[in-house]
Amino acid sequence: MRTMSSVAAATVVSVVTVFAPSGASATPVVNAVPLIPLTSPIETVVEFSHPVRLDSLAATLADLNVTPTSFSHITKEGTVGGGVSHGMPLSTVVKEYRESYHRVVDQSEPKIWRVSLLGAAPSVTARSLRDDAASVTRSSPRLTNSTFAVPTAPVTPNVNPSQGSPPAPPPPPADAPKVWSPENGRVVTRNESADPRTGRLIENTLTWANQASIDFFGPRAYEHDFKLFNRENFSPEYAGVGTRPVCVPGQGEDFWADRNMVFFDTSFPAEIKPYFDTTALDGCGTRDFTVGIYHPKLLKPGVTYNIKVLPRSGVEDKSPYTLTAQILQKLSDDCDNNTFCVGVIPGGDKQPLIGVTKGVAPECRQWTKGRDSALC
Repeated sequence: MRTMSSVAAATVVSVVTVFAPSGASATPVVNAVPLIPLTSPIETVVEFSHPVRLDSLAATLADLNVTPTSFSHITKEGTVGGGVSHGMPLSTVVKEYRESYHRVVDQSEPKIWRVSLLGAAPSVTARSLRDDAASVTRSSPRLTNSTFAVPTAPVTPNVNPSQGSPPAPPPPPADAPKVWSPENGRVVTRNESADPRTGRLIENTLTWANQASIDFFGPRAYEHDFKLFNRENFSPEYAGVGTRPVCVPGQGEDFWADRNMVFFDTSFPAEIKPYFDTTALDGCGTRDFTVGIYHPKLLKPGVTYNIKVLPRSGVEDKSPYTLTAQILQKLSDDCDNNTFCVGVIPGGDKQPLIGVTKGVAPECRQWTKGRDSALC
């Protein structure tokens, strides 16, 4: 077996096995709040104490015959991006990841600080990707083969019975400005090249106006939720049919961009920990290209952040899309190593930024929260 000089020198700071939620039909309900049963392991997430070169890590993974589902890189400037793949050979994933990195970042060999492996990694893999078990320095929130216990609704404040219950305030409009939402930004969706491997670009810019909007996050996560809709999605006989990963042939592929291999890069610093969202339990009529951040409380006001997503070309020339800001509860404050610990308990909120009846990729569109978006 290959000895990993550069990989072995980087101790592993966390290893977590992620279990997938089962289908909705099997989801139990307690006190009218659904619980999320977790069944088969879908990936093992490994984080290193300092970055390792992609070529060295790829050689080790090839020796171990382990399939990566994602990489996360860190640039010379300390910003973070990554990539996801689905059912593609390791050699193809590494080649396309490196090519995209060279296009978007620089010509150096990508430095990887996190890798996700398909399934529950065997013990030999864990041993090969760290010096020894004693090198694990941080306890990671672990998802186990069990059912989450989620909190019930908040307790209603005590009220004098003689006065009766106070009337509930009317809910704010769905598009009313939310204090935690980014203030404004832009989306550029563009056909990049005739090469289907690098054919699309989705570029987001976003800015938070003040410190109060950032402080509101506390321990919660943020997702810049960008979804394409397929051309059949609005027909009554099609809408709402199917949930990923179980889609009928052709139902989940009619989009302007494809998700089989996606590279992304951001201007978020490493401590904020951006991630590419999972599509588990998404409807088959949508294709998700959402980037989230585990620690939005570390954002800076007045800074324009950038997210670039480079997916493969889809089969369609255009697709409607929607952009939504989301604040999401996490299982714990230090949950920052897998997407299945985000958004599985209630308490989140949404801010529409670009409605599905407005956005059509490819185009350039500007938005300000609480207002209609407009073409650039």
